Amino acid sequence: MTTSSSPSGPASAISTRLRAAREASGLSIELAADRLHCDTRVLSALEAGQFDELGARVFVRGHIRRYADLVGENGLELVDLWSNQSGGEGGQVPDLTRIAQAPRRTDPSRLRNAAIAAGVATLLAVIAWLILSGRLGS
Repeated sequence: MTTSSSPSGPASAISTRLRAAREASGLSIELAADRLHCDTRVLSALEAGQFDELGARVFVRGHIRRYADLVGENGLELVDLWSNQSGGEGGQVPDLTRIAQAPRRTDPSRLRNAAIAAGVATLLAVIAWLILSGRLGS
C-alpha cells in the first residue's frame, strides 16, 4: 500500500468534496462505512485521495459513486472527474454483442419427445372423433 501524504489535482478535489460532504451530513467514517457495508479503510482511502489502494478501476468507480451518493454529492460527476484524471477507461470497451457461442447440438430426445406428443395427440383426436360420431360405444 502506498501512503502518499496529500493528493493533488482532481484527486484532491474529489477527496475534499467527499470529506466535506460527509462532515456536513454529520456522519462519522464508521457510520458511513456501516451504511455502505464496507470497511472504514475504503472510505479513509477515498478521503485521502489514495484511489490506487482500492484495487481495480471498477471498484474505485463504484466506491466513489456510492460514497458520493450517500453523502449528498453527485456520484456520476465525481466518477467522471476521477476517470478523466486517471486516464479514461484504460482501453477499448469490449463489444459484448459478438461473443462467440458454441454450436448448438440437436438433442435426439427432444425430437423423440415431440414425435411422441404428436402421436398421442393424433390418437386422442381419433378416439374423440369416433366417440362423437357414434361409431365407438354404440
